[in-house]
Amino acid sequence: MKRMFFIAIALFTISTMVANITIPTKFDGIVLGKSSRSEVQELLTSKGLVFSPEQSKSDDYGYDDVFEGTFVHEDMNFDCVFTRCVEDTIVTIGFKGFCDTICKDYGKDFLEKIHSRYNDLACADSSFIVLSATSGNEGYNTWSRKDEESTIITMQNDSSCLCVYLAASKIFAISFRQAFEKAKQFLPDYAEENKVYGVGGVKFGDSRAYVKSVMYTKSDRLIEEDAHSVLFGDVKIGGVTYDFARFYFSSNQLVSVNLQSAFYSWRKEEALMKFESIKSQYERKYSNLTELKDEEDLKGYNCGAYIDGYDYKPILISFQKSLSKGGDIMYYVEVDYYNHRTDNLYDDEI
Repeated sequence: MKRMFFIAIALFTISTMVANITIPTKFDGIVLGKSSRSEVQELLTSKGLVFSPEQSKSDDYGYDDVFEGTFVHEDMNFDCVFTRCVEDTIVTIGFKGFCDTICKDYGKDFLEKIHSRYNDLACADSSFIVLSATSGNEGYNTWSRKDEESTIITMQNDSSCLCVYLAASKIFAISFRQAFEKAKQFLPDYAEENKVYGVGGVKFGDSRAYVKSVMYTKSDRLIEEDAHSVLFGDVKIGGVTYDFARFYFSSNQLVSVNLQSAFYSWRKEEALMKFESIKSQYERKYSNLTELKDEEDLKGYNCGAYIDGYDYKPILISFQKSLSKGGDIMYYVEVDYYNHRTDNLYDDEI
């Protein structure tokens, strides 16, 4: 019984020691998960390090900065410091040293100290991290550990040694929030204020005769009509004059509308101005306007709320370069309403 008691005490002592081991988050005034990018830059440059714009880079989510110069960490001289800041908060700091002479035991004392101190912590999965500082190098021996808030990673090969600290819980929280915000634009929007019931004074479901009667007040030029559509010219809708407005019908009910203005290639700037003006107009009305494409000759936005039986945002605003039926290079500015409803509209004729 006494032997079991001492074993229990020993196990409790060991577990308490492990519980008291935490990965550091403070580095000479820099606090992971708290310090801003400007604060990090100021602190590192005040210690004689030089910011390297050539090696630094940014992406849609944050900044990867590299600072060259000697930095002492755990009694080892490192040759550069690299950081990752997301939402103006530092979430990663790393130290990298290089060896170009006798490198067999380079960083050995440092690694033994770090590994001995944190080895009893849980192993961390470092495979999800891609460090720009390691690109182009192979043969790294990697070791990692984690506590509830942070992760530490060491990497070593014949020519370099790295030690990286990550505010893992902060990174996860930010990444989850950013991913959700990005995904939201693809989620169905059923908001009442964004629902699209009609355009130009007519509603979807109205008869062909009624649509024509309304459009005659906005245009005096009916260009053509067939079994499923009516095309008007020079139509003013929402204060904007379009070259063409085509209204599509199924079972004598309005189901889709296309508004279009065409510009010869030498009027590209005019076409862009009209596209931006229309986009701004729809952005004022619909709270969910989303960018789909932004290229030199192809731009697009969509908006409007989903409705039962139609799983796309119903309005598409586009700017694109294309050939006309006559073979001319043209720029087209278009606004489509429920354009997917026309996909099989003419199948009854084949």
